[in-house]
Amino acid sequence: MDEGITVWTMDLAVGDGMETCHKILFSKATIAMKRVFPNGTGFVAILALLLGWAWIDPKAAVSGGPVITGLFANFLIVVIFFLQGWRLRPARMFEVWADGYTLWITQIAIIATPVALVLSGWAVGVISEEKLSPFLLLACLPTTISSCVVYARGAGGDGDYALGHATLSNLLAPFLVPLAWFFLIRPSGPAHFPMTSALMEVVPNMLLLVGLPCFFGWWFRKAVTPKLKPLAEWLAGNLPLVGIALLAYFSLGQALILHGREQCRAEAVELLLPLGGGFLLLSFFSWFLSGLIRRDRGGRVATFFCLSQKSLALGIPMVHLLVGSNDAELFKWVFPVILLHFIQLVLGALIMLLLRR
Repeated sequence: MDEGITVWTMDLAVGDGMETCHKILFSKATIAMKRVFPNGTGFVAILALLLGWAWIDPKAAVSGGPVITGLFANFLIVVIFFLQGWRLRPARMFEVWADGYTLWITQIAIIATPVALVLSGWAVGVISEEKLSPFLLLACLPTTISSCVVYARGAGGDGDYALGHATLSNLLAPFLVPLAWFFLIRPSGPAHFPMTSALMEVVPNMLLLVGLPCFFGWWFRKAVTPKLKPLAEWLAGNLPLVGIALLAYFSLGQALILHGREQCRAEAVELLLPLGGGFLLLSFFSWFLSGLIRRDRGGRVATFFCLSQKSLALGIPMVHLLVGSNDAELFKWVFPVILLHFIQLVLGALIMLLLRR
């Protein structure tokens, strides 16, 4: 009897010891990774490194071919939103519907604020007549879901609230962008926008790449043992940033391969000042407006990123549907979207660090 009690006590002690070892290992691993990427500065370094690599060797970014690259990009988006789902609080996400006034003011401001800035820039001569239409199309694009949610969380904001607004913005885009195209932008040549095609492309993508990964991430968190959660929480907070950096790397590589380094450089030099300055002005007004819309810090930060981030993932398909397959015409409309994407990723990451501190 005494021997049985002794063995049971030893087994219990060994079990407690193993659990303690697991906790120590996970805590050490988490601390080590936090030291590698302190306060998100590692993301800025990774982003700069990958963009520099894509500029030096764009073929490496598309070495697997367009199909493999596209599939891997979609895989990254799924991983990003699986990890966002891990941190999801559904009640907070659907809170956007609780206040109808705040909901629609935010959705209107997502389009109205950048449109007002573009028209102001054109009126004072910063934006040329030739660039006015592409810039207006850019201003009418919805909020990007991935970087908006990730940056909002990284800055200490309410990522779930940001996800709710960004999702609604993307669902409204197939209706609002065509209206803006025909009644505001009015390009010189005729264009056809198949509303059904837009909806058939946007809705399944939203479901497969955003909705389902978020749900499975939220569900999977409940199944993970508590001793894994500290490490998993850190991964869920930081791996999406790495995924966004990789998406930017693939996008830049594809743009350089399709249009050539010289053409991209010339266009970037011409557009950098109006786009970069415009993004900073948009960020300033977005911060001001977000303070009027939400008083609490978490909601204000989330609203700020919803107002200041534009979607590349939805923007480029929209341009293709509107403009058609003319490569020369496409470049004129697509390149501002791509360049703003990189500007808002880099400056958005710096703003995230600033707001976090």
